Amino acid sequence: ARLAGESVDAFGMGTLPLGVSYPDPSKRPSEDAAISLVREAASAGCELFDVADSYCPNPASKGGEGFHWAERMLFKALSDPATGRLGDRVRIATKAGMARISPESNGWRPTECHPEALYQSIRGSYQALGGQPIFLWQLHHPNDKATPIEVSMQAAKRAVDEGLVSNVGLCNVTIDQIERASKVVPVASVQAEYSLYHRKPERDGLLQYCLDRGIAFLPTCALGGLKARRGERSLSDDFPPLKGIAAGKGVSECACALAYMRRKWPNIVHIAGGRSAERVRDARSGSCIGFSDQEMRVLDGMKPVSRKKKA
Repeated sequence: ARLAGESVDAFGMGTLPLGVSYPDPSKRPSEDAAISLVREAASAGCELFDVADSYCPNPASKGGEGFHWAERMLFKALSDPATGRLGDRVRIATKAGMARISPESNGWRPTECHPEALYQSIRGSYQALGGQPIFLWQLHHPNDKATPIEVSMQAAKRAVDEGLVSNVGLCNVTIDQIERASKVVPVASVQAEYSLYHRKPERDGLLQYCLDRGIAFLPTCALGGLKARRGERSLSDDFPPLKGIAAGKGVSECACALAYMRRKWPNIVHIAGGRSAERVRDARSGSCIGFSDQEMRVLDGMKPVSRKKKA
């Protein structure tokens, strides 16, 4: 895949499950376990890691478990002890501009996205990641009511000009917001929800807009999101044609779904959440899956099977 003109790993790893305690705090790994998982992912070929300043066990903490926890963890996991630097092929994509409502809450909300606050967060991320230019910094969620996006993005431009950030992306935005932000600083990527369950970026033209302009698209919730983790969604149960095609190729439904999305939209760069080494390897197995035109037509036409709510 391409991002800002560079070749990048199309099957990266999302780190939210390593730093955030919900929906089940007991399932969040220790820092040592998280570091081990990241290193296993890197050994399996993973080069791109998506993170955020707010991915942390306790957002209210002013100490080690507060903001920038997951970034510091990634640096510990991926830096070379001999040089104290990240390897040449490691790509970190981080974010700022969104936070959990409380340590106990599943809810998130955008911050005010004032440029000075965003700039200070960028500096915090830069320091947490070893003082090297951040490969991709993303505005986690715009807040036009508090601060117009073109004002927020002044922080990103300043960071690029100062060498803190190499490339800039946006998350959870409309086409209008991309165009307004692009007048301030070039936009290399867009991150938004997209999956077999949620095809809105296809219908509203967001994916095509990004493809036409060489903007990488990083889908969130690509395998069903929180509802899948709660057992409310299942690719194998909800999409029988996917199950059949995956079985014929000897891969999981998850790998097949990710590969299908990449075939349909070649500007997609996956960042599926890495909750285990097996899951990371399974997601990456989609990189070698091909589809016939007939299979693509079948997958294009799928809709989730309706589920009756339990009484």
